[in-house]
Amino acid sequence: MWTANAVSILMTIAGAIAGPGYYFYCDSFSGKNVGTYHTNERPGLDLDPQMNPVSIGVTMGSSGHGGENFIASLDLGTRRVAARSASMSSDATVLSFTLDQINIQQPGTYHFTIERALWPGVKLLGIKYNVRRNTKVANLIIVWTGAVVLLLGLLLNASEGRRREERER
Repeated sequence: MWTANAVSILMTIAGAIAGPGYYFYCDSFSGKNVGTYHTNERPGLDLDPQMNPVSIGVTMGSSGHGGENFIASLDLGTRRVAARSASMSSDATVLSFTLDQINIQQPGTYHFTIERALWPGVKLLGIKYNVRRNTKVANLIIVWTGAVVLLLGLLLNASEGRRREERER
């Protein structure tokens, strides 16, 4: 009885760490911080292949309109290297997202921009973004295994709870 409960708790904790926790770490915290910038204060980012993979995390506040869609992009000259769309719900006050990890093919000065999807060409200024280099790409086998262990731990814990209730009756 106690052993099954302890096992389910350990499975839940291990699964949460190995699955979503590991993925979140790789996506948001791995690598070395290059710097935090605002879209209106830096003309370009000097990036090179030795920094691969590069990750750009964006945090922006609501403009008060709500329900807006944005496009964030990283360009080298006229060539788009990476892009991602993001949506802010009408009740959100902050939107945070990360561009997919980028492998820089050639050294150069890259430009990061964020635009409203409805008004392309009008760049948003003052948006905070964080650049990290040599980030870790999450191993999806570890992530999925952790998610399965987490799910099994939760199911085992729920079934133990039902058994305990039945015994007490």
